[in-house]
Amino acid sequence: MKRKAGYTLAELLICIVISSMVILTIGVIAGISRNSYQRIRTEADVFNDIAYGFKLIQNRVRKAQNLSIVSTSGEWKSDRLIINNKYAFGLYQANASDKKDFVFLPNKDDATVREVIFSVPNNDTLNLEINLSNQSVGIRIYGIRSKVPFDLSTSVTRRG
Repeated sequence: MKRKAGYTLAELLICIVISSMVILTIGVIAGISRNSYQRIRTEADVFNDIAYGFKLIQNRVRKAQNLSIVSTSGEWKSDRLIINNKYAFGLYQANASDKKDFVFLPNKDDATVREVIFSVPNNDTLNLEINLSNQSVGIRIYGIRSKVPFDLSTSVTRRG
């Protein structure tokens, strides 16, 4: 008897098993890649927001005629950096249930008009430390946003 052309059942089952393993491996790699991309994207967003705030502060401080730090309480969750008795930077939280914002105030006495530089949800943490010595300002911002820990600092010298 002559053998007919084709595959045996065992050969077909082996092909199906190997193909399934290849497809499963590709799926796992794609999932890992997607999660890594999302984590890196979240980290980049956090650090870009902070870098923007640092640049804004650096530009204002370099041009400043005078600088001061004001201790605050209530809605303010950090000391405020006052520049030229006009502008202010600090951490602001209107209500305990609201998000915490790192803000720039074009008018230091009016918190209703503020530019939010960086925010964290209420269940995340955000801390700001401001140090003023002679002509220099040191700023440290640290905490956790979207499960991304951060701890960044900068210093700038007044030129004005």
